[in-house]
Amino acid sequence: VGYWSFDGDNASTAMDWAGSNDGLYINGSLSNATGCLYNDCAKFNAASDYDYILIPNSSSLDINGSLSISLWANINTTGRQYLVAKGNGNDYTNNYQLFVDTDTWFSIGNGSNAAYAIKTNGNSIGNWIHLVGTFNGSALNLYINGTLQANSNYSGTRQLGNELRIGARGSTGSVYTNGSIDEVMIFNTSLTATQVT
Repeated sequence: VGYWSFDGDNASTAMDWAGSNDGLYINGSLSNATGCLYNDCAKFNAASDYDYILIPNSSSLDINGSLSISLWANINTTGRQYLVAKGNGNDYTNNYQLFVDTDTWFSIGNGSNAAYAIKTNGNSIGNWIHLVGTFNGSALNLYINGTLQANSNYSGTRQLGNELRIGARGSTGSVYTNGSIDEVMIFNTSLTATQVT
C-alpha cells in the first residue's frame, strides 16, 4: 500500500511509488545519494533540524488487520529514534511502528496499550540494517537482516486515524531519527519468512 524509495524526490515531496500516499519533507530532511544503499535515501539530522517526513492519513495506511513494514536504516547515534510510526500514541502505543535505541522494536497498539517484539542490542550504529516487522492479526515478528529475531502477540483494538511519519513519531513529530532511511514499504498483509528474505 506504500513504497517510498526516495529516488527522484523533489525538495518537498517524498513520492509513494505504490499508491497515492506522497509525503512532505518537514524541516529540511532531504533525499540524496551520498552514503545511501540504493540510489537515493532520506537523511535526517535529529541533532539540529528535527526533520521528518509527514504522510497524511489515508484509508490505505489506516490498517486494522494484517500488515508488514520493511525498511533499511543506518543510524548515526544512540538514543531512541522512531523510523516509521503511524498514530498519535506515546512510546510504543501507536497503531504500528518500528523504532530503535540500543535495541530494535516493532509494535502494534491502540494508543494506550501495545505489544512489541524487541531484539536486545539489535541496532548497529553506523551500519545499514534491514528491518521487517510483520503482524498476522495476532502474532508480531521482527526480522533483522532476514533473520527472525523476536516475536510477541497482540489482540484487541487498534489506534486508527492520524498521520504516518518517517523519521519521527507523534502529532507534531518527536523522538527524531539521526541517520538515513531507505526503501520504506508498508503492506496490508503479513509477509512470510521467505518473502522477508
